[in-house]
Amino acid sequence: MNNDVDKSINKVLNEIREGDNSYDIGRVIAIEDFVLKVIGLDDVMFYERVIVGEKSIGYVINIESNYVNVALLSRNERIRIGDHVKQTKEPFTGKYSNDAIGRMINIFGYDLQNNRQFEDLIPIDIECNNTSIMDRSPVSRPLHTGILGIDLLFPIGRGQRQLILGDSKTGKTQLGLDIIANQRDQNIICMYVAIGKPKREVKEIYYKLLHNGAMNRTIIVSAFNDDLPSVLALTPYYAISVADMYM
Repeated sequence: MNNDVDKSINKVLNEIREGDNSYDIGRVIAIEDFVLKVIGLDDVMFYERVIVGEKSIGYVINIESNYVNVALLSRNERIRIGDHVKQTKEPFTGKYSNDAIGRMINIFGYDLQNNRQFEDLIPIDIECNNTSIMDRSPVSRPLHTGILGIDLLFPIGRGQRQLILGDSKTGKTQLGLDIIANQRDQNIICMYVAIGKPKREVKEIYYKLLHNGAMNRTIIVSAFNDDLPSVLALTPYYAISVADMYM
């Protein structure tokens, strides 16, 4: 234990000597809904996580010559002109836990059914580099959807991208849920990503999959309709990064 304490103290002392523990402080000069205009962050990075005031969190979305734009991800207090914005010198990353399989989660690593953060969280990059075409394996294994018309006429392979198009109220969501339900005995992890839906509707989807026995291998990633627009925008990228991790 003493060795761990000594290591921590030495690490902090080295950071002080080298100036790595110094963080620039900016100030809010304009507020436009969920986007802040901030001055004073001269060496900030694109996508860097910043702390606004004492508790609110945002990330840098635009860098101009004399100011930066910060999109809010969580607004835990009222933000005013002149509030401090502190750099973290770290990119914003989502949080994920392997315990999230079978649960409803968000990009902050919270179990949305009991509003508690998972333990053993790992950082998830919002945007991952694509695997080059030459490094990809050929699509050779079928993904049986359980829907006869698709499996016979338009078979889907594992690793293949497939887009479902249709007008509103034509059954696109139900088609996706049926495909997920039909994977319950196939040892395949499924993800359902709900963007901008009300909590009631997402819970109905959860209980429908639970009733069909599919939730034990399914992750529901959700950004509700009352979340900030920046959270809604980042959630699909986060979900793709989680899926890429499992691949």
